[in-house]
Amino acid sequence: MGIRILGTGSYLPPRIVTNDDIAKSLDTSDEWIFSHTGIHSRHVADAGESTSTMAAKAAQKAMEAAHVQPEDVGLIVVATSTPDYNPFPSTACVVQGILGCANAGAFDLQAACAGFVYALEQARGFVNFYPDKKALVIGAECLTRILDWTDRSSCILFGDGAGAVVLGNDEAPGAASAKTRAHTILGADGQGSHFITRSGGCKDALPIDPATGVPAKLQPVLPQLVLMGHDVFAFAVRTLSKVAADLCAKLGTAPEELDRVFAHQANG
Repeated sequence: MGIRILGTGSYLPPRIVTNDDIAKSLDTSDEWIFSHTGIHSRHVADAGESTSTMAAKAAQKAMEAAHVQPEDVGLIVVATSTPDYNPFPSTACVVQGILGCANAGAFDLQAACAGFVYALEQARGFVNFYPDKKALVIGAECLTRILDWTDRSSCILFGDGAGAVVLGNDEAPGAASAKTRAHTILGADGQGSHFITRSGGCKDALPIDPATGVPAKLQPVLPQLVLMGHDVFAFAVRTLSKVAADLCAKLGTAPEELDRVFAHQANG
């Protein structure tokens, strides 16, 4: 018996925004965007969609692929930087209600681009401790709602969507002896925490109303993402190369033995 991904699922909203669409309102072109990013188009959530609805649709497909019923799920982890609500309830809790996973604990994990990997490790620990339970890991983002659509350096890079996996112990014959090797390297560098930011948290205090002495009520706003693209790109390329080499060393695998490398894309 070994911990495996038992099923996968994904969801992309049907609306597609092309580079030509963006070029109608910004000083850019399909040729420029594609030559700098490799992107021709991106999926954008409609008004009736949100991070939780996309996450639930991806999760449903993963559960169907894994032949897992809602009552079999013991944990739901949603990795997202664009939760339905900030800070609560968690998007994972909303998804749990949509799916009807009454026996599952649920929480969000916020680690931006690395979030799904962190969430997968959390779920792997859960399944290792509770071998008879299944864990649902979801990565979902609705990033187009926090973009500055007048900033051509950042708004061209992001879209919306969700992906999900069901993690559990594979009890199929031969599963225990299958030659599967897995290792994860988790890391962080807080020195670059200002490379991608979005205000609106509790870092900045509310102004005090001089008439009452209590914090003044402000109109709610939806802060936009601020991206230092060149710094992100340089960090990602440098770090990915090192982590990939370290991972190969830990697994005793030479880089030339790899058939596929699936890397997260970083543009600047």
